[in-house]
Amino acid sequence: MQNRMQSGIRGIQHIGIPTNDLEQTQAFFQVLGFQCIYCAALDKGKHVRFFKRDNVMIEAFETETPLEIGVNIDHIALDVSNIETAYQEAIEQGYRPLEGEICFLPFFENGVRFFTLVGPNNEKIELNQKL
Repeated sequence: MQNRMQSGIRGIQHIGIPTNDLEQTQAFFQVLGFQCIYCAALDKGKHVRFFKRDNVMIEAFETETPLEIGVNIDHIALDVSNIETAYQEAIEQGYRPLEGEICFLPFFENGVRFFTLVGPNNEKIELNQKL
């Protein structure tokens, strides 16, 4: 039997997209029917905004990195019910989270805790628990 993580993954929490123009990005997603539900300042004067439509959430964050067609999804975040359990299972399976630990960001009402794994194709999968 193949080993697998049992960390209570409940679905996709959000898709992270870098942007060089946050206002233009917001206008684009509003045309698609998304509403901005949260915004925050990041380091170095950058900002992040979360857009939601029904059960789909997009995280758009400012970057200075040049963007190219077809390669600009930074990460997919999976919603987990218990971040500590997910982290322990990842370690037991031999994965080493990029951050080296569970991280916290003061997003939304009570914050979020997360860590990021790198998949076999160098994709970044963030396991995230909204507190």
